Amino acid sequence: MLCATEDPIGLERSDIGEEYPVALLPAHHPLAGRRDISLARLRSDPAHAPERPQPAGTPRTTSRVTS
Repeated sequence: MLCATEDPIGLERSDIGEEYPVALLPAHHPLAGRRDISLARLRSDPAHAPERPQPAGTPRTTSRVTS
């Protein structure tokens, strides 16, 4: 599985579905229940967690898959 906007050289891509991002919030959160929330609004929320670094094996695994 690749998440890329361009096809890697030498590989053929077949789209099998689409994924949509979701936000998991407690029921009492001010943004809970909304159908649409912008990423900017989520990032500005005090409860927003900063991005985590990639797991240690991710680059090596990706390299093996795409090599």
